Amino acid sequence: MQKRISQAALSLGDWDDLRFFLAVARSGSFTKAGELLKTTQTTVGRRLHAFETRSGTNLVDRRYDGMYLTPAGREVFKLVEAMEQCSIQIERLVVGADQGLTGTVRIATTEGIGSYWLTPRLDAFQRKFPKLVVEVLTGNDVLDLAKREADLSIRLARPTSPKLVAVNVGRMRFGLFCANAYIDRFGRPSSLAEVAQNHSIADHSSYVALPFWQDFIATHPKVMFRSNSSIAFLQSVRDGRGIGLFPLFSRFTAPDLTKLDIELDLDLPIWLVSHSETNKHARTRALWSYVRDLSRRDRAAWFS
Repeated sequence: MQKRISQAALSLGDWDDLRFFLAVARSGSFTKAGELLKTTQTTVGRRLHAFETRSGTNLVDRRYDGMYLTPAGREVFKLVEAMEQCSIQIERLVVGADQGLTGTVRIATTEGIGSYWLTPRLDAFQRKFPKLVVEVLTGNDVLDLAKREADLSIRLARPTSPKLVAVNVGRMRFGLFCANAYIDRFGRPSSLAEVAQNHSIADHSSYVALPFWQDFIATHPKVMFRSNSSIAFLQSVRDGRGIGLFPLFSRFTAPDLTKLDIELDLDLPIWLVSHSETNKHARTRALWSYVRDLSRRDRAAWFS
């Protein structure tokens, strides 16, 4: 006697086996089911047998003239068809939302780029896609795109994972800046050696990717301030606590500071990064294209 199959029993094992059961139930043949699923007759039989073994009952009667559902198989067939309809509705919902560019797309970047360059330039993007929320995540930590901590990121180091897609969008070059009040009080140095001997330094702790600067800071006798916050670091230099290392685009973001005429051969590449899976989404592609084109437009002034 066939035992009754509960919906809970279908949760056991590989859900993909349900596709094979459904194809056999509809076609009445391992061969035809294989053609529908673009696989072999043997694979169909093996997957159906595995499903029957887990459920503990025969779902299909194998006869000389084809395959016929048992009473338990007919019950399972109804449940699996209902599951199929649910999956179709889920796909339509997700794809519809994606194609309609609704929902949230997240981009991770440094505090300076995110606050001073990217955010003021998002207005045109959000007028074009008014139902899309752009979430800008700033900080020095590299977020995991594979875990969907962000959809895109702007990084100062090229990613090494083969799953990540990256395009170079410029270079971040650096120079020494200070407040006019600092110059009035301590004078204006004309060389790095003079900075090392006679001047105070305010430091941003995120500059770990610049070995030259790290060595310079390690031996400097007057590092007066250090922070991992771009805002706090900027304020300390504005307050005259010391000379600070800033991206050259700071002439736009902090015009009240003075760039010293000391040339430094310090720069980092800027990469726009996405994951090979999430960059298939329309909203991710839209922001990717916008940021890429924006960086190309501003490259000469900001990132060259």
